[in-house]
Amino acid sequence: MAITPLDRPAESTQILRYRGVIAVSGKNANVYPQDSAVIPANSTITGTFFDAYVRFPLFKLGAANLDDKRHELPLFVYDDNQPAGAAPHATVACAASATPGVNVTDLSLNDTTWAQNLQILCHEIPTGTPLMLSCDSAVAQGSDIANGAQVVLDNATTSGMGTGTGLPVLIVHFRVLANVAALQAFNVDLTIEVRHSNHR
Repeated sequence: MAITPLDRPAESTQILRYRGVIAVSGKNANVYPQDSAVIPANSTITGTFFDAYVRFPLFKLGAANLDDKRHELPLFVYDDNQPAGAAPHATVACAASATPGVNVTDLSLNDTTWAQNLQILCHEIPTGTPLMLSCDSAVAQGSDIANGAQVVLDNATTSGMGTGTGLPVLIVHFRVLANVAALQAFNVDLTIEVRHSNHR
C-alpha cells in the first residue's frame, strides 16, 4: 500500500512527513492517476543504480480525506506576494525529463515564493545495506527537474496525481542502488517543510 502523509504534529503548521516503504509501482511515470510515494515502473536503470522520480502529494489522496487538514500544509503557507507587490506567478509546463518522471503536461509551481522556501529532509530507514544514494533537498529554480525537485499542480488527468484537486504535488528525484539490474523498494523518513510564509 502506498504511504500517505502522517498527521501533522499538534501546533505544527508548516510540516508534512512521509514515513514508510517507497515501493515499485505497476504503473509507468506518465500514467495518471498515479499512486502516492511509489517508484514508477519505467524508471531508468543505469549500471548499478536507478533514478526514481517519486510523487508526494501535499495532501492525502481520496475525496473523503480532503477535509482532514492534518494531512495538508495550511493555506497561509501558500504565499506568493514576496517581494511585496510582485504579481502571483502562473503555472508553466515542466521541461520533459531525460528519464521518466516529469512530463511536459505537468504544470510547475516552482516559481512561487512558497515553493522556493520549501525544504526536503530525507533519510533512509536502515533495513540492511544502504540503498538510497541521493535525494533532492530543495526545489529547482525553474521547471527542469534536473536542477532540483518540482512542485506541480494536481490537475485532472494531465498533471500532479491526475485527480483534479488543484492542490500541489512534490516530485522528488531519488538515486537508488539497483538489485541485480532491477528496481527495488526502499524505506524513507521524508519531511517537507516550508521554512517561511506570510506570517513571518
